[in-house]
Amino acid sequence: SQKSSTNKISQYFIEDDVNAVSNRRNVFKLLTSIVSGLAVSSTITSQANAAPPFAVIAEELGYFPVTNRDGETINIPARVTRHSTDQAILLSEYLKSKGSVMYGAFWCPHCRNQREIWGREAWDNIGYVECSSKGYKGEPNLCALKNVDGFPTWSFGKESKENGDNLVGGEMP
Repeated sequence: SQKSSTNKISQYFIEDDVNAVSNRRNVFKLLTSIVSGLAVSSTITSQANAAPPFAVIAEELGYFPVTNRDGETINIPARVTRHSTDQAILLSEYLKSKGSVMYGAFWCPHCRNQREIWGREAWDNIGYVECSSKGYKGEPNLCALKNVDGFPTWSFGKESKENGDNLVGGEMP
């Protein structure tokens, strides 16, 4: 029985990284069942179904759904976890001095990837506009005014276009 359990655990670690989150859950369930099977006796007759910790929500979704005092649910992007390189900090400071802005959405995985590529320290220098009305400090009207049609979209100031911002678009919504 213990050998078959070990084989099952090994099977989960061999699979692709694409299913890593699902695999972690399955391994956790399998280990839980093994440990509970080893217990001699238990006084607990039922398990509590608690909400997952915020770290799990952030890892799964990339944002936190939060209900404010008015009963509205807003979505706050997960904190950037990676540290910035010196080059990223210098570039972010330069872009900030030129008035560059990134337009994005809390649910956009490409936007999240760009935040992580910049790193925590450099991201603090980047001007960011949330384009989703359900995102924290969302400004969908500004994004519509600027003709943002995909995420992420970068504005590099008004230096090279007569009719407005120099927009460089990303993935379509």
